[in-house]
Amino acid sequence: MYGRVLSAVMPTTVAARLAAALGLAQCALLSALVTRQLRGAGSSNWDLGIFNNAVWNLARGRAFMSYRGMDVLGHHFNLIFYAFAPLSWMGAGVLVLCLAQTVALSLGAVPAYLLGRDRLGSDRAGLAICVVYLLHPAVTGLTWWMFHPEAFAIPAVMVAWWAATSSRWRLFGVAVAFAVICREDVSLATAGMGLVMLAGRRWPGDGVLNSRTARRAGAATLLVSALWYVGVTQVVMPSRLPTDEPYYVQDFFGSLGSTMPEVIVTSLRHPDRALAGVQGMDGAAWVARLLGPAGATALMSPLSLVPALPQLAAATISNDPDSRQPWHHHAAIVTPFMVIAAVEGVRRWSRRPARLRLALGWMLSWSLLSYLLLAPTPIGPLGGRWQGATAKGAAVRAAVAQVAPGAAVVATLTPGNALTLRPRVYTWPAPWARWRRGWEGLALPDPSVVDAMVISRDEVAPRLAPLLARLTADDGPFRISWERDGVLVAVRRTP
Repeated sequence: MYGRVLSAVMPTTVAARLAAALGLAQCALLSALVTRQLRGAGSSNWDLGIFNNAVWNLARGRAFMSYRGMDVLGHHFNLIFYAFAPLSWMGAGVLVLCLAQTVALSLGAVPAYLLGRDRLGSDRAGLAICVVYLLHPAVTGLTWWMFHPEAFAIPAVMVAWWAATSSRWRLFGVAVAFAVICREDVSLATAGMGLVMLAGRRWPGDGVLNSRTARRAGAATLLVSALWYVGVTQVVMPSRLPTDEPYYVQDFFGSLGSTMPEVIVTSLRHPDRALAGVQGMDGAAWVARLLGPAGATALMSPLSLVPALPQLAAATISNDPDSRQPWHHHAAIVTPFMVIAAVEGVRRWSRRPARLRLALGWMLSWSLLSYLLLAPTPIGPLGGRWQGATAKGAAVRAAVAQVAPGAAVVATLTPGNALTLRPRVYTWPAPWARWRRGWEGLALPDPSVVDAMVISRDEVAPRLAPLLARLTADDGPFRISWERDGVLVAVRRTP
């Protein structure tokens, strides 16, 4: 099997070499951008610190991440974190995680090329689909949004579909298994993929997807993925939490119910409440940002979009408007099916070479326009989202360097992300008060364990400014030992 796969992916033609070069160029560009940002201004994305602390703890046999106040695998079931353990043992931090994600996203160019080549019948078509994928706003946007494990499922899902359409069933199983260990709800997408394969009769003229073997593989994928999702979310994750449901049920869907069954029932009975967040221009923009990058060609194969429906529905009814942005990590599970559906839609429509050329030109034009307008690319209007060196960034780095490796520390988000390689690190204002999320169902730790604080004043909410003032007052438990450009280090006065 592996010899056949290697020979199929080796860049032996001009188009294949161009696709490989474009993937490498994308990887180099995004790596440079994310490195500059993290070494310059840093990142205030809380998720980055959460996942960095999660990997560090799992690599050392610990299950609890103090930065989030939650069990690592109760937060999300990211078994892929164990793959990063060797890197963590060598001292890898947020930059390595982000660069690994950049490599994974760029590697998606390989299955995108293979899908275009094999499903559309030419190397040039493969190159075009590779470009469509690389220009998708989510690829650049997810890199800017920083590390999220579900991004690693993007190339795996496309590999799985390519393997299914080319009768590489062992590779299909490996790719699906890898995808579901990235995050628990990816299994809903793989279940949808199995459902699509079960509907093999809907693929006339395709001897692979219309075969009995494909339907059996689809049935097995649907069953195993569904059992995995139910077992993980209803048994494993609740057993690791003090709450009955994963935290995000209340966090993202709390207006619709306190449990996932309640959320689903409310959404079905009162669709107006479920869709309240996407009415008007917000909803129109959300749909356009999903379909626009490939010129809405995904709509020509609606069956191929079925696996994306659970995540589309979750983002649609979410209380968080950020989830309806093309760079949000929720787009990671949707993006590969936008590419797959576009390929399958063009395949069914363009039986003649002239039609195929027209369809590919249409897709490439929209992809370039979407890349310029919707992706945080340096040559577009959103390029300012990438930040280079700033005075605050330099102050954050200087402040972080003053904290001993084993010290228990409290930090606001930007310095906190660089301080999570330790067993006790708390997101300000914990452990004195709860933040918007964190320590659900658990008692806050004893503040006396804290050795130091690293605070960026512009990240302290006005309502918490008096707390910071009391803690660092002349008679408070901490004294400010260093401060520059709005970033301070405070150390405990007495042991």
